[in-house]
Amino acid sequence: MQDIAKQLQDLIFQRYAAISEKTLLQIYQLESDLFVTPPEAAHFLCAERQRVCECLKNELMQADSDQQPPLLSLFLRLTKQFVYQKNQFVSYTPQDEAILKAIYRKFLYNLYCLAIQADSPEALHPLFRDVLVQHHLALRAFTARFLKEADLLPPENHFLFSQPVCEEYSERLQWDLLGLDQAALQEPVLDLGCGQHGRFVQFLRSQGIEAYGIDRLCDPMPFLTEADWFQFHYQSETWGTILSHLAFSNHFLFQHVYKHGAPERCARLFMTILAALKPSGAFHYTPGLPFIEPFLSPLTYAIIRTPVAFQNAGEFQSYTPYQHLLGQDVNYAVQIRKIARSEIAL
Repeated sequence: MQDIAKQLQDLIFQRYAAISEKTLLQIYQLESDLFVTPPEAAHFLCAERQRVCECLKNELMQADSDQQPPLLSLFLRLTKQFVYQKNQFVSYTPQDEAILKAIYRKFLYNLYCLAIQADSPEALHPLFRDVLVQHHLALRAFTARFLKEADLLPPENHFLFSQPVCEEYSERLQWDLLGLDQAALQEPVLDLGCGQHGRFVQFLRSQGIEAYGIDRLCDPMPFLTEADWFQFHYQSETWGTILSHLAFSNHFLFQHVYKHGAPERCARLFMTILAALKPSGAFHYTPGLPFIEPFLSPLTYAIIRTPVAFQNAGEFQSYTPYQHLLGQDVNYAVQIRKIARSEIAL
């Protein structure tokens, strides 16, 4: 049975690889090739009908008992990974994830029914198409919840389909833009929004620096934590350095300018992050947040701002896509250092 589950997982990976170049808008608009049955999938489902049915039945039983069935978990993870790569500003609440889980459970149930009925590729193709159409209509209805009716915009003009740049930049680029100095870097270091592979965290650790990272989706590594920024327990005066390159402040900026955003939530997290710094510890981030930085007490925090040198940032396609909406310059790196009590006494 394990080999059947593995082959089903391989087919799922192939499905996501096949649509990896599509935009969220193309998925939302239900492009016709989304409903084409892959020949290898049709052959496999027909050749292994009985064992596929058993595997899917076990999967559904685990889902109904609140376990973490492997196929369902894989669908959820790959879907979130696909969406986050297309638009980093999309965020799924626990309620959203519960809805997605129900959608994919229904999809697996329909595949189970299909496998029972179809005894040849000819019989399978129309049934598989119907299953795919029903599934993508459910995903479209789910996605429509993010398109606020008050916007009165055609979908192609909505932020959800704007495709903001999102990638893991090179270690040297991040180091230079954040203006880091290894001699002054306090440990431990936390990379906030480290990316799935935690490349910068791995780079820091290769330099002998105690570093950790958190992100919504992370590879399984002992120094990476898969967590929502807002759910992570930062602990007061724990971190010597907190870094966030094109991550936290970019999201804060978006929430600040987006009319349906939640900037107050980001502001509270901003202060939580600062409270998590050790005395003399520093929070390094880019782009800047000119609408909140001036309100920090100069008796508690020292702020250094450094303009971003774009001529050295050839990897950028776009630095921050929402600066024009803010009307203020955000193209700078920030170091906010927590002033130690001994310094205040002096």
